[in-house]
Parts: sequence; C-alpha cells; structure tokens
Amino acid sequence: MNRSAADNFSSAATNGAASVPRIQRILLIRHGYSMGNHDSSFYARLGDPSVPLHEDGWRQAIAAGEFLKEYYKANPPSFANGPRIWASSFQRTRETAGGLIEGAQGALDHCSPIYESPYLVEQDFGMFAHNPDRAWQEQHMPLEKAFTRARAKQHKFFSRLPHGESPYDTYLRMGDAIASMQRDAQRKGVDDVLVVCHGVTLRAFAMRFLHISDRAWDHFRNPGNCDIYAIELDTKGHYGLKKIYDGQNAVAVDIDILSDLRKKVPLLTPKNLPKPPQHLRIR
Repeated sequence: MNRSAADNFSSAATNGAASVPRIQRILLIRHGYSMGNHDSSFYARLGDPSVPLHEDGWRQAIAAGEFLKEYYKANPPSFANGPRIWASSFQRTRETAGGLIEGAQGALDHCSPIYESPYLVEQDFGMFAHNPDRAWQEQHMPLEKAFTRARAKQHKFFSRLPHGESPYDTYLRMGDAIASMQRDAQRKGVDDVLVVCHGVTLRAFAMRFLHISDRAWDHFRNPGNCDIYAIELDTKGHYGLKKIYDGQNAVAVDIDILSDLRKKVPLLTPKNLPKPPQHLRIR
C-alpha cells in the first residue's frame, strides 16, 4: 500500500499545493437496500460479494439517480465527461451504480469507464457474521459469544473479527483507493468523483481522506441505504463533509457531519493534549 501517496494527496490538496491536482468533490453513496439487509441468511447462502439488491434497493438507487441528475445540473462537474464513478466490486454496489445511471436519465451516461475496485468492498465481518440462526450460534458457538462480550469492552475500531477485518483494516485499504483516485486526477485531470460503496467503507474512506481521529468512530453513524455524503472544497480551500441526501426518505438534506465530529472529538493541539502527572511537570 502506498500510504504516503494517499496521505500526502489529501494533505497537499488541503494545503493548496500546486503540484498535485485537487479533487474538488467526492460523493460517497452507500448501496441500496439489499437482500442481505432484508434477510441475513442471504450472506451465508450466496456469499457477501454476490448478495444482490432487494427490489426496494433498486427503487432507492433509481431515486438517488434522479437526485444526482438535479444535483449535477445545479453543481456541474468541471470534467468534460462528468464525475468519475468508482464502485465496489460487490454485486449490490454494481447494481446500485446501475440504478443511479437509470435514475439520472442520461446525466451520467458519459461517465465511462466506470472503475470497480476491491479496495472499496465492505468490511469482512469474519467467520461468525452470517450464520442466520442466532439461537443455534449462542448454543453451539460459545467462542463467538465470549468474543462479542469482550469486544464490547474494547475500541471497536481496532478490534479485528475472527477470520475477518476490523474497521482499522478497512481504513488502511482506503489509502490505496485514494491513491488510485490521485493517479486518475494527475493523469487525466478528473477532479470530481462518485463512489458507490458500503456503510463501513464510506465512513473509513471519509475518515482517511479528512484525517478524522479513530476516536470519532463511534460517533460517526453508519449511513442508511443510498444515503449520499459529499466531501467538497469550500471557498477557503478546506474540505468539508456533509450528508446531502437521505436515501430512506428520498429527500435532499444538508447536515454538516465533519463539524459535528470535530465538536465531539476535537483536533489535537498542544493545549488539549493529555498533561503529565503534576509531579513530573517542569513548567
């Protein structure tokens, strides 16, 4: 993983470095309501990558595409072919992208090629996650029960699920996704991006790009199906993070997510760092 490339990109963009083309806007969209959201047994029966959208999820994706049509009409991308679309390679995210294209009614038809990336797939929830019979699990899988109790006392961001990932693992691979988008910006001048991904992935991407502390993880609520979040440069050259569309209710919203997270977990400064014990202080 080219960690420095991803981190230097978002830092340089924020600081206005002329040598690195600035991505002006990234829209992050969680997939529509899936068959796995409807019935968790689909994860075990089909495998997580193959779980499709529920019909309600298709409707959500099409409605979100209708929103994007009007959004891009009011806030047009500067790149000639429209935003670059990146999608998780899972079935439900590719189908969500198809629903967005349908709902946009031609507004996104020129966004070709669409890049799919395994970096953007959902967190791997491990060996215990998708057994549909919870009662059977509790009786026959005491290890999972004990692990669940222990994990509840730990920092969930760093707790890796058995044979799976932690949110931190997902956060790490977001660096590769951001680096890929950086190369696209450098080589082709693409400064507007649309990412179709998953709930944990969306949060991890935003936290990596915006340098949000892992201490904010529990305050960053998982997005709803087809919710849309915008990372965008403001007039002062700083990136913000807003929720701009509620996929459940199919309505535009304007919720400042970054400001809320910064209030709950402020950026570290020399003044708010933990202080040494009194007997060790030298000033």
